Amino acid sequence: MLPGRSTTPSMHILKYLIKITWGALACVGLVLMIWLYQALKFRNRALALES
Repeated sequence: MLPGRSTTPSMHILKYLIKITWGALACVGLVLMIWLYQALKFRNRALALES
């Protein structure tokens, strides 16, 4: 890193991209958890109807 410059514009962009990436991963994880919960709930209901 150049002396006298603590943060370069590329570092700001990188930090921003990392925040976006973590936010996107959190959203995907949340959607997957909800989908899995719904799928298991539906499967359990189907099994209860069969018996």
